[in-house]
Amino acid sequence: MLDIDYAELCNKWVVMDTHPELTRKPKNNKILNAIYIAGDMMGVDHKGLFEYLKRLAPRKSKTDGEKVAYFDNSYKYAGELLTTTSPGKFLKKVIPGVDDKIAEAFAIFWQNNVAFDPDDFIIHIGDTKEDFKEAFTNYRTAKGLTYDRQVKSISDSCMRHNFDSMISHPAETYASGDFFVVSVKDSNGKTRARAVVSNKTRNSRGEETYKGMFYNYIYAADDHSVSLIRSELGKLGAVFLSDNNFNGWNYLRLLAVKEILNDYWNEDHKHYIAPYIDGVRCCLLGEFGYEDDFIYIAREYEVESFDLSRRSPDTGGTVNMAQYEGYINLVTLPGLRVSRKK
Repeated sequence: MLDIDYAELCNKWVVMDTHPELTRKPKNNKILNAIYIAGDMMGVDHKGLFEYLKRLAPRKSKTDGEKVAYFDNSYKYAGELLTTTSPGKFLKKVIPGVDDKIAEAFAIFWQNNVAFDPDDFIIHIGDTKEDFKEAFTNYRTAKGLTYDRQVKSISDSCMRHNFDSMISHPAETYASGDFFVVSVKDSNGKTRARAVVSNKTRNSRGEETYKGMFYNYIYAADDHSVSLIRSELGKLGAVFLSDNNFNGWNYLRLLAVKEILNDYWNEDHKHYIAPYIDGVRCCLLGEFGYEDDFIYIAREYEVESFDLSRRSPDTGGTVNMAQYEGYINLVTLPGLRVSRKK
């Protein structure tokens, strides 16, 4: 059991002869309850702990919900100047000598019940240019993310940039009517997880069919958001776009947004903005009337004379969507056609 002199801790809290009226109420009763439980486990004085917590007034940090914000002394209390720290360190501050395992348990509690309070998160589904751009660029930096074959870091995505020098963000090309984006947003409107989902399938003639919805990699900031978006994708009946069912995205359309380079554009050398797409190595204008409004997702073996090791965006053919990560992808399409068996 711990014998903590909370009267002395409260006296030390006062600095520069500042004695503010203690009017600030705790922002979250769950935080206090968890601290009291930890205090009970260590046998500390409830009344003294309560008086100390009145001064520190702990709450979730507005800038980083995974951290505790509190008033470190009376001067900061009067000036509304918050200090932030990790949950484990904060518990050790209010209960000096607390067992490490209890501090770890408090940190886990904070992660699951305070930092990621379900009330602070919303699921957003949209299919407009604005929806795609917002989901890709207005993101929360990844922290504590567990990677797997379906999950990547949202803050490492090459598509996170604004691409202000281009006439359109590459993600906006998804707004063709063949895709929508599912995103998990926090209370500040930041995207904590996103996944692009197809809402239809097409055959090699570009005709619309329906064989289910498929989503590509989940880009996320934390494990909790991954769980939320996976739950939503499951409700939608969407299936991960693995190597075995890649044809779920084959022949789907992207908006054909022309990018004028140095005022140069002609029908023999076409440049289009295209996104980086995991698992997709090329896009092309198919034999679908050479529509100016769309380009089509395809696999390299379906393009005549396509050799990934010898072709590049500058020499014509198609762009390797995997190789040019980190840069805007310009697809050059000088009359490529889809190969079909007759």
